[in-house]
Amino acid sequence: MIATAGADRLQEGMRRAFGKPTGRAARVENGQDLFIIYVPEDGVETAKKALDVAGTKLPMKTRILVEEPVAPQIPAGA
Repeated sequence: MIATAGADRLQEGMRRAFGKPTGRAARVENGQDLFIIYVPEDGVETAKKALDVAGTKLPMKTRILVEEPVAPQIPAGA
């Protein structure tokens, strides 16, 4: 550390620099789904508006995909 003439203490710099966390982060791969929302047909437009607002708060380009849900196939004889 630095000790010069007239200095009554040493500078500590970044030693023991533990602070409070300032936010949260997530590692996201390219093309990964961030939000998956299931809504009835009459709520699709509302959900799209909500996702559009949420997308403006993310530091990347976003897109909204609307898909029909696929019913799970039950095997014959089950």
